[in-house]
Amino acid sequence: MRQGLYCTPGRYQKFQEDMGQIVERYNKEPGKGLQADSALQDFIMTKEILKISIMKADETLTEQQKKDEGIKL
Repeated sequence: MRQGLYCTPGRYQKFQEDMGQIVERYNKEPGKGLQADSALQDFIMTKEILKISIMKADETLTEQQKKDEGIKL
């Protein structure tokens, strides 16, 4: 959100894809140790508020875009 990467209509899906890639890369890393699953879950939980914010912003931006397109027609 700080860089605005996910602040355009339809970017919630991109956020979900990026998170999936991060988790996939993390799971492929060898030698993570005994706390790996716990650390991953902690990371995911810290991103939950960001996820909700992006989802709500995406909904608002998408609705506004649809309204703007309706006005142009």
